[in-house]
Amino acid sequence: MARIRHVDPDAPLDAVLDVIDADGAVIIDELLTGEEVARLNAELQPYVDDEPAGSRSRAAHHRIFHGANTKRVCGLCEKSDAFVDVMLNRHLLAYADRFLKPNADEYWLNTSQLMYVGPGEPAQFLHRDEANWPHFPWPGFEVTVSSMWALSEFTAENGATVVAPGSHRWADGTRVATADELTQAEMAEGSALFYTGKAIHGAGENRADRWRRGMHVSFVLAWLRPEENHYLAVSEARARELPARAQQLLGYTTYHPARGGRLGLVDFQEVLATPERGRAQV
Repeated sequence: MARIRHVDPDAPLDAVLDVIDADGAVIIDELLTGEEVARLNAELQPYVDDEPAGSRSRAAHHRIFHGANTKRVCGLCEKSDAFVDVMLNRHLLAYADRFLKPNADEYWLNTSQLMYVGPGEPAQFLHRDEANWPHFPWPGFEVTVSSMWALSEFTAENGATVVAPGSHRWADGTRVATADELTQAEMAEGSALFYTGKAIHGAGENRADRWRRGMHVSFVLAWLRPEENHYLAVSEARARELPARAQQLLGYTTYHPARGGRLGLVDFQEVLATPERGRAQV
């Protein structure tokens, strides 16, 4: 049977990243403390309460993918200081550095999404996150890296994320995973599943009588458009309050690769993040 390896949060980062490189996924047990999880849940609960279950999309396949009994809260940098701390987590940034920086001088936040999956929600269809950018040939290089943070316990019964370990290295990027190639990311509250954009995965069926709460955080190469439009989801006023690194990850700075031109200019000038002003043209 397939399995996802678990590591301790104090394990050497290089060893953790080597597991992801080999398997396409790893679970870091209790990467967040109970206090950090409680703070995240408290800050995001008002938005969960206000968000109806289901999808607002008119497209049938999007409605199926989103789930009829799932609540999704996005734009988390606008809504939660605790989320900003997670986005800047050293494990998460080291993971993105390892897999994305060989093909870009920098990367952006791609998604920040709370997924609140209700009882009776069917399993999500299996997919790869890199399918948002379908023009890259398989296997190619990593264009995005993902993580799922357990803000409640993830079990097989309540629909823990289904993953096909090793699928990031399959010779045929179109083949379907067999049952024995799949497993579920069962993990304690506060743990995090890191998986590459090439790894096959999807939310499991929630057969429990309680909601399962997970938080998806991903990054993308800085020369690609992120899934979320952070300029609209996170106001400039809010961005000015954030650390410079958070501003950069939201795209509130210019991308200036060592080779090539500049992207994200204002009046044909570069934009730099500064803790004091939030944005400065140079």
